[in-house]
Amino acid sequence: DLRILPEDRVLATTNLTFDISCYEMFATLLNGACLIPVRAEDLLDSKTLETVLKERRISVMWLSAGLFHQHAHAAPEMFARLRCLIAGGDTVGPRAVRAVLRHGRPHMLLNGYGPTEDSSLATAHRVTELEGEAENVPIGINVPGSTAYVVRDDGTIADTGESGERWLGGDGVALGYLK
Repeated sequence: DLRILPEDRVLATTNLTFDISCYEMFATLLNGACLIPVRAEDLLDSKTLETVLKERRISVMWLSAGLFHQHAHAAPEMFARLRCLIAGGDTVGPRAVRAVLRHGRPHMLLNGYGPTEDSSLATAHRVTELEGEAENVPIGINVPGSTAYVVRDDGTIADTGESGERWLGGDGVALGYLK
């Protein structure tokens, strides 16, 4: 559930040129929640970020996969107070996810997937555990207003477990993107 609640305090972690900043900013403000700015340098240091999360009572945060990996390995416990942590923008690694699940599990940990061509998020997976020695973190199911298909080279829908190309559609894709 990607909804921002009126009582949430969302840390503004992304540069305005990054597509997810639209979700971060508008979902927060349109739902009456509080958007908390943070200095870019404070996002890079795990101890400083942990202090920011605690002192500013942050409940929701998006982190790029790179920053998520960095902080998950350095101080995974910092995420334990969060209602929702979304990581994405690149492949989210299972080692970092396991560290957070063991030592700093937020109420909800989401792997968010969505290429820039689809505005911000196309799919999301709520991570509660990773099976055995899983080498990947699932990218999940469609978010509301989004469609996703795996298709064969000939454009037909692939069967379950079959490899193919991922096609996305829905509200996030700009009109005329592909004709």
